[in-house]
Amino acid sequence: MPFREMYQDLSDLQILEFAIGWYEKHTSNSLDCDRKKKRFCEHWQRKVIQELIGNSTLLEMFVKLNNYEEPPATRNELYKEWLEFLLNEWDLAVPTLCEHLYLLHSDKREILAEAAAHIHELKSIDRIARHLISESDLTKIVLEQLQRKGVDDSYVAQQIIGQMKLRDNVLYEAGEGYFGFAHQRFFEYCLAQYFMYRFWKWDLTMDDICQVFVNHVDNDRWHGMLTLLAGAIDISFVPKIIDTLLYLDGGGRKYRNVFLAARCVIERKWWNEISESVSVLQSILQNLTSNPEFRLEALELLTEIERHRLQVKF
Repeated sequence: MPFREMYQDLSDLQILEFAIGWYEKHTSNSLDCDRKKKRFCEHWQRKVIQELIGNSTLLEMFVKLNNYEEPPATRNELYKEWLEFLLNEWDLAVPTLCEHLYLLHSDKREILAEAAAHIHELKSIDRIARHLISESDLTKIVLEQLQRKGVDDSYVAQQIIGQMKLRDNVLYEAGEGYFGFAHQRFFEYCLAQYFMYRFWKWDLTMDDICQVFVNHVDNDRWHGMLTLLAGAIDISFVPKIIDTLLYLDGGGRKYRNVFLAARCVIERKWWNEISESVSVLQSILQNLTSNPEFRLEALELLTEIERHRLQVKF
């Protein structure tokens, strides 16, 4: 079952006790230990991190990552690093004839991206909502990736799927021959990466990318993926995404297009090429503060944009 259901949610006290205890046990130098504990306390309450560390598996992963370096500033960087951490220990038991097989992290991420895309294209609302893919479809995706490396062996494909499920905890077995992404955020990140892969390969144009935003602007469930996509793409294309969203009729969709555009802006680390779009967006949000129905969300996003503006480098 998904991470959010695998373990009882941890309280703030349990999270702090675990982290502090871990650093005291695994760090011999007291000054270094204090530095790591301080860094953890400074970052663990960031919303993007709290979305992931509600259970013991992901909490331990974050504690270990924080042991070495500062947590990344953006969600894209954070999810990439966490996924890399999960896949880093992806040992593959292969038959003798396939001992030459070596899967790069990029190969593994591409498998997950293809699986996320397959779920995205499904017609079954229940399976999409639960991020499920059938075992046969997942096996087909893995086999296609292996065939690119000159290996066509269903046993190897099953080994890979087993490692993703049992060791990496990226996927979980949902029963009745289905697998799902263990965490919604990993699904969103992998789906965003799928669109990026296709864009890099020229399979999709920038107009196609913008159409993805238009297609899902009214569905809040897709906004996590869309903001990650806006955060991953070259910043020179971001103004077109923002302009596309702001061109849509806002009143008819309760200004979801405006709020989504604001969240896309917040995902960016650099603003030097989108300052004009940000100014336009801020003006629209400011106007929305006079509407009681949208005042709170508009104010929250304006505050977040201003806070982010003071932190980003132009």
